[in-house]
Amino acid sequence: MSGFIHVGSATRLTKLTRGSSRVYPCNGEDVAVFRTRDGYVAVSDTCPHMGASLSHGRLAGNQLECSWHEWKFNTDTGVSDARDWCCLNVYDVRIEKDELYLRLRVRPEKPPEKGSASTPADDDWPEWDPDRFFKKPKDHGND
Repeated sequence: MSGFIHVGSATRLTKLTRGSSRVYPCNGEDVAVFRTRDGYVAVSDTCPHMGASLSHGRLAGNQLECSWHEWKFNTDTGVSDARDWCCLNVYDVRIEKDELYLRLRVRPEKPPEKGSASTPADDDWPEWDPDRFFKKPKDHGND
């Protein structure tokens, strides 16, 4: 299992209904693991737009919609439909003997740098500190 990290028990994950999620810590970030028709998808739990928990979002096919401002992210690539330079980390999921393992997927291409010709100007995307504006509940979805 090259590169996979054990993140916890998959017992409660396997009982989820399609479109529901659980949050697991991995690689220093919270990761939302969603049940799909064909298995599971896993992405960063924090929306890069305003910091909402994506585990509260709506999953339709390979599109995850943030519950705060309806930004959509492709769960295969992590790329946002609102800003192509705004990406989530995407994880490969493996379950073995009721244990969950995640592996950070390498992005096919690096998104354009902020402020480059294909991104909005800096004043269109103000710098902000998410901890100043909200506190994400630490226990959402944890076992």
